[in-house]
Amino acid sequence: MASRSADTIIKNAKVVKSEGILNGGVAVEGEKIVAVAEDQYLPEGREVIDLGGKYLFPGLIDHHIHLGGRCSFAAGVRAESKAAALGGVTTLGVNGAKCMKLSRNFIYETLPEHMVSFHKGLPEAIEIAGTDSMVDVSLSVAIMTDEQAREIPEYAERYGISAYKFYVGLQSSVTPYMERTRPKWGMPVRWDDGTDFIGFENVARIGGLAMIHAENFQIVRVLEERAKATGRKDLAAWAMRSPGWVEASDIARYAHLARVTGTTLFVVHASSKEGLEEIRAARSRGAKIVTETTPHHLIIDPEAPFPGPRARINPPIKEAESREALWRGVRDGTVECIGSDHVPGTQTEQIFDDDVWRGEQGFVSTQVIVPLMITEGYYKRGIPLERIAAACSTNTAKCFGLYPRKGAIEVGSDADLVVVDMEKKMVVEEKDPNWSDSSNYSIYQGRELQGWPILTMVRGRVVMKDRQLVGGPSGKYIPQRVGVHK
Repeated sequence: MASRSADTIIKNAKVVKSEGILNGGVAVEGEKIVAVAEDQYLPEGREVIDLGGKYLFPGLIDHHIHLGGRCSFAAGVRAESKAAALGGVTTLGVNGAKCMKLSRNFIYETLPEHMVSFHKGLPEAIEIAGTDSMVDVSLSVAIMTDEQAREIPEYAERYGISAYKFYVGLQSSVTPYMERTRPKWGMPVRWDDGTDFIGFENVARIGGLAMIHAENFQIVRVLEERAKATGRKDLAAWAMRSPGWVEASDIARYAHLARVTGTTLFVVHASSKEGLEEIRAARSRGAKIVTETTPHHLIIDPEAPFPGPRARINPPIKEAESREALWRGVRDGTVECIGSDHVPGTQTEQIFDDDVWRGEQGFVSTQVIVPLMITEGYYKRGIPLERIAAACSTNTAKCFGLYPRKGAIEVGSDADLVVVDMEKKMVVEEKDPNWSDSSNYSIYQGRELQGWPILTMVRGRVVMKDRQLVGGPSGKYIPQRVGVHK
């Protein structure tokens, strides 16, 4: 039974839930949803928002945001949470922080003195997340020392972190290679499979997720030299250095470790047909695996003139066969989650349009997950909106211990909502004034996309309306529930 009154009524909507679409609306009281029903069964509201038949989605959860690499952590939170609000993302997940020597002016570097216990930085990171963000924030960290691996149960208990990232292909044996290509990625500490083993055991103990970047850089080192020897400098040459079988081999290796330790494996940014095939095979052998891919691995063509080297990323964007295999995975549920792998940075800092072997990796994209998935997934390929909502919100919430507080349009859930105008078309411009405070280019520049967020609500508070930000920071740090994957 609906309550008699509410702060806000959103009616005349198509409410998109992972299990179906409801013609009706929701009632919001304070920070929570108090009713989900057909319009005639909704309570009275002090404010009424009539959507005129537009679609209401659960707020997106983008748990693959990288912050701190090119600016202070606090500046990154401020800038990228604005981008998130514009994109209908109501919870940002800062993914795989590698060090925790934090201060508000500190720029992340991977240096020996920074590879310390996360107890030294997490309290400040949590404070920043709860004071500087437009949207809610969740955290995960990257395990790179035995000390960090052993302390996982403590991090879970004190800070509510259930997901831990393992850069399985970036162990210290490849330091000289990484120092040549990107000095601050030259890993200065010794961690090995033993560290990962300790970490996987403790992740299993807390019922969390062991996230892996599946890309064997020890093999990539060899293949890159061969790719450079061809003289090619285009984006497709970047994929030559890390073909799909390199991803698949790491998935096979760590799926076995996950099975031995009883851990749930989360494969971030799956990029290849071979990777998906190995995920299916490992599941058939009893491994518990969750899979994420990204919009760029689904959409960008490395053979096209644009974006070219601007879309340099690890793992590389693959050929059309892999892209379509990933889309089939989204449709059939092999790929449960969509994350952006959003990396802030300016064109002058990281882009060399004529040479993929120079510059930095990464680009921003959390702002355009919604129109990309609707344009390419729904309109072009007929993937149901319910499936898109599940991949972009509900499934991620379940994986990271945020459900049903997040990722659901249900009574008792946080009122994290995004209104999408399915007819709205916009061309992505290189420098939109609302694009990002920390990036001045887009790999989707010039694309006309259809289906844009026009209102974003975080815990009952409107933070974006009519493509304009509303108000200031009001986000909270959201701890993850542990034990979800036990």
